[in-house]
Amino acid sequence: TPELRMCINGLHEQGIPVITFNSDVPGSRRICFIGQDSYRAGQTAAGLMCQLLPEGSKVLPLTGHLNNTSHNSRLNGFLDTVQQNAPDRLQLLPFQPCFDRNDYAYEVTQHTLRAVPDLAGIYVAANGQEGVCEAVRESGRQGRIAVIAFDLNEPNMRLLHSDSLSFVIDQEAFEQGYRPPYLLYEYLVYKKQPAR
Repeated sequence: TPELRMCINGLHEQGIPVITFNSDVPGSRRICFIGQDSYRAGQTAAGLMCQLLPEGSKVLPLTGHLNNTSHNSRLNGFLDTVQQNAPDRLQLLPFQPCFDRNDYAYEVTQHTLRAVPDLAGIYVAANGQEGVCEAVRESGRQGRIAVIAFDLNEPNMRLLHSDSLSFVIDQEAFEQGYRPPYLLYEYLVYKKQPAR
């Protein structure tokens, strides 16, 4: 948001270095960003979905928060790649926000499964994959609907092992949490600029 960008710029003017992680604030005076290239991650998910599904398959894209840069980039990377490179390959349903909530994702998925009986894939650009997988499982269509999500964590590992998730694209959350304080320490103590 512009307010967050102004806050980061204000800290920079006071000599306080800022590193963003997980979701970047483009155009701000942060010294660097640590995280996944979310747009490319969305492109990767689109490529995987195209390989998993036959031509003409219907896919529901889900995102978290509409004002989250990372969520939007993952969603746009997916949508742009399908629309530019495989417009006849997949039929994209209108994307739905689930606000990173499993209960919302569950309801959206449940509704979509009833409204679109031949749904073949679900792309989860943020959180909500547990709710998606629960709705798919309850419908009796687990293993017949491809589900692609993010973050290789313990809950997602269980969903992968149970064949509820088809693919999980990791973003190395531990590294995202570890690197910013380490880089700030080097910046403050040794005046070392983070590598680009």
